[in-house]
Amino acid sequence: MTGETITYQTEGAVRLETEEKDGELFPKLVNSSNQAVSIKEALVMAWSREKLGFSDAAMVYCEGYQKLNSTYVRFGDISENLASMDKDHYKLPQTKGFFTGYNYVCFSENGRVLLIGAASCRSYTTEIRLNRQTLQLVQNLEGRAVPPDGALPLESYVVLEGADKNRVLEAFAAHLMKNHPTIPFREVPDGWCSWYCYGPLVTQNAIMENMAVAREKFPALKYIQIDDGYQPHMGDWLLQTDEFPKEMKEICREIRAAGCEPAIWVAPFIASKKSELFRTHPDWFIKDETGAPLCAADVTFKGWRDAPWYFLDPTHPQAIAYLQQVFRVMKNEWKVDYFKLDANAWGALPFGVRFRRDVTSVEAYRMGMEAIWEACGPDTYLLGCNAPLWPSVGVVNGMRVTADIDRNMATVKGLAAQCFHRNWMHNRLWINDPDCLVQEDIVTGLKAKLPFLRKAKQNPRRAAMYRYAAAYIRASGGMVLSGDKLDDLNTYDSDILQKLLAAPRIAAEFNEDFSVGVTDTPCGREYFLFNASEQPKTFTLPAEGTLVNQFTNEAIHANDSCSVTVAANDAAWLLLK
Repeated sequence: MTGETITYQTEGAVRLETEEKDGELFPKLVNSSNQAVSIKEALVMAWSREKLGFSDAAMVYCEGYQKLNSTYVRFGDISENLASMDKDHYKLPQTKGFFTGYNYVCFSENGRVLLIGAASCRSYTTEIRLNRQTLQLVQNLEGRAVPPDGALPLESYVVLEGADKNRVLEAFAAHLMKNHPTIPFREVPDGWCSWYCYGPLVTQNAIMENMAVAREKFPALKYIQIDDGYQPHMGDWLLQTDEFPKEMKEICREIRAAGCEPAIWVAPFIASKKSELFRTHPDWFIKDETGAPLCAADVTFKGWRDAPWYFLDPTHPQAIAYLQQVFRVMKNEWKVDYFKLDANAWGALPFGVRFRRDVTSVEAYRMGMEAIWEACGPDTYLLGCNAPLWPSVGVVNGMRVTADIDRNMATVKGLAAQCFHRNWMHNRLWINDPDCLVQEDIVTGLKAKLPFLRKAKQNPRRAAMYRYAAAYIRASGGMVLSGDKLDDLNTYDSDILQKLLAAPRIAAEFNEDFSVGVTDTPCGREYFLFNASEQPKTFTLPAEGTLVNQFTNEAIHANDSCSVTVAANDAAWLLLK
């Protein structure tokens, strides 16, 4: 009941009280002593298996701390030994005896859906600790003190139940948006990305050549995303390599003069050991217990390029001043409105000692993001990538919701599954970025030096993979970024790209096993059929009218229903007119 207060007695003088209001639960720690009490973590909710009421066959989705991680398994398969990018890759701690997820958990079985999750993330990370007997909702307070004879408010959370998972997630989004209003942008920014065809070996000439093709053939690819490779080292964002002989200000001016918009990749919270920034200002970085700069390799993943990395401290005044200088130059002098912010998780990982010891890792990250917004001002697009999901709600207006694309079927299927679990976030929490559309076989970086034959579209299995990739990006409803060398696209690929760019950006809603997605648009109803199995699969659609296969332009006439067979590891994209 609204306004009800529930009190749980805890050890010592500190107890947890939770008030319910408008369907949201607001916990706080209350200290009845005259001494401040430091708290490492708060158990705000615990439910037994009996109270949850699900069998081993129930499906369980646990969100990850950052976009690389998410878990979708049977309840009976929950184990502390489950693979987890958060635990295994980023080295986030996990409590013995529990699998640890973050932010929210969703159970579904026999038409019953139960979601339990954090409705805010201003100061503390919410962990979902789960085994086959117990579910715990725990907030990591990182030693924050409950004042004497006072209270410490915690993050709010919700318990939502229903029969339709899409409606439950929609209600969850409403709570998050109330606490962290969405930051709008003037459009869904579509464009071309340099990374998946050039990697860190990108050159000024490659940027300008693809920009010219985009302008001539694909004007809807408005944003030219210079995705890493322009800077000599991570952290030195205002310096350039020899492969960019012109000043970036001039390159961006030429992009705008051609009718496109420059977009820049920046990793604001990390720097390479080799960077001028780190060598000149080691005091601006998060420290270890001895006072030396904390190397990422000592506590988590060392970094994927130009490693090892160090953590720029978002609470250090001079580090923040440097970040603001970088973004003011890019925004005001280079005239960049779109920033892809990568490795953002490094700004929010709970490791090391910050300049300000009175803030949590979530607060430190949000301080850094707010400083970037202050430097950029409105009408800016901040795209979070490798970002902490809940700490980013309300401080980015775009979010990568998948791991990185690669031109193989296992990766494409994995990204599609990851993306569809996050479709509900699109146009609610932010604009979803499902990563780049790839349509051609390209080998980049060190692999490009190996003998390799291009066989794009000649191999039927490869053609199916590219259909699967295009269908999942369309079903996401999110951004469309081409990751190919644009002049290499053939007529067929160009036609598919144009269709994706012209489509309304509405995320599909999926059935329970995520094999059928549906989107209603002004142009008609779209169906997305995904067959991730090794055998052909026949789908029956409730359709009356003409279904047009968007990959072949073939028409299927239906009265009340229509059967469509999709080959193994393939997808279909159909428009009902």
